[in-house]
Amino acid sequence: MGRRADEAAVPLEASAAPSVARDRSERRGRDDTRSRRQDQDGHAIHNDQGTRAPIIHGLNVDGQGRCRHWHSPLDIVANRFACCGEYYACYQCHDALAGHPRIPWSDPDSPAVMCGICRHQMTEAEYGRAMESTEPRCPSCGARFNPGCRLHHDIYFGECPV
Repeated sequence: MGRRADEAAVPLEASAAPSVARDRSERRGRDDTRSRRQDQDGHAIHNDQGTRAPIIHGLNVDGQGRCRHWHSPLDIVANRFACCGEYYACYQCHDALAGHPRIPWSDPDSPAVMCGICRHQMTEAEYGRAMESTEPRCPSCGARFNPGCRLHHDIYFGECPV
């Protein structure tokens, strides 16, 4: 998924866009910011199918799905969990915010991964095909994904396929 926050080459402040959610969260004294899928003018972001895209939950989530834990330019993948059906920027954000144990996605026919750039939702198989490349990219918009995300397959989908 990218570099750890303590190894980041790109400071979070440089990669995170200001958001209404962050402002509200800070006023409440909480640190559970969520992407509200709005552009700089406050318009709702829609996915590549023209429908409203799901929220990407997480800590200090920017407008493209990067979070406090993973925030390199390539960390733009959000993952869905079976326990709640929600998209989170990473498993650490889920563990910090969800209030329940994490259960990996297990439905091979339903969207499990979402591109933070275009909000294209992918099944595990579609995402897996994208990740097979030496330079993995979103099959819809072509944005580059972090190849290191391959190392976390078991966290998001259970055991690695044989």
